[in-house]
Amino acid sequence: MTGSSRVEWKPAPSFAEVSDFRLAMREVAGAVTIVTAGKGEDRRGLTVTALCSLSTDPPSLIVCVNKSSEGHKMIQRYGSFCVNVVAGDHGERADRFAGRTGLRGEDRFAAEHWTTLATGAPVMADAIAVLDCDVIDALDRGTHTIFIGGVRAVQCEPNRPALVYRAGQYQVVHDKPSLPEFA
Repeated sequence: MTGSSRVEWKPAPSFAEVSDFRLAMREVAGAVTIVTAGKGEDRRGLTVTALCSLSTDPPSLIVCVNKSSEGHKMIQRYGSFCVNVVAGDHGERADRFAGRTGLRGEDRFAAEHWTTLATGAPVMADAIAVLDCDVIDALDRGTHTIFIGGVRAVQCEPNRPALVYRAGQYQVVHDKPSLPEFA
């Protein structure tokens, strides 16, 4: 590769069986987040576990969003999104934004208090952590788009149980892991 820092993606010659892949990925525990986009009454959201930090300089993260979701369309339209990390008692909320309750669109926002930060994307007032992002890049891959978000604002209220998703169900993590002391 000369003159480029971007690695070209090439599909593998053959892929694993979809059912085997899904089974294995269900064993990977993931933080439960609600990703929101839009402004005012023109807003959408979805439950996401495919999220990770990318860099601290500049602060950025990666979120993978299904192209068929309403949230995907809003992220593209507004060029921003907010990652709301949900607490252990937000299982019903995560289900609602995952589409498990039958509510769609703006109706998913009705039960909570929402604010905004730098981008104007909806911020869940009682989230454990909030990362308000501008889209700085987007990569289409299969059924999803990988959005790279430049983090413009952060709110954090740590010290609360968190919700994680593993083996097809939510689990509450009550204790923060203790960190080793380094000399």
